[in-house]
Amino acid sequence: MVNILGQHVQPVLDKISELSSAHLHLYGKDAAKTGRKMGHLTILGDTVDEAIEKAEQIGIWKIEQEVGKHS
Repeated sequence: MVNILGQHVQPVLDKISELSSAHLHLYGKDAAKTGRKMGHLTILGDTVDEAIEKAEQIGIWKIEQEVGKHS
């Protein structure tokens, strides 16, 4: 499952047809704002790695990893 934030809505709608194993759940909120959770995308695969690879192929999410950062 991948969260769909306001900035992701249009890119997901543009690319959803590329994923036959994905199901889009939009929550029906009126306004899509940056950072606002608008829904989620469930992506199925035979393995977790396959599902992650499919999510990455959409190309709208960047995986960010912060190592050793403390506040």
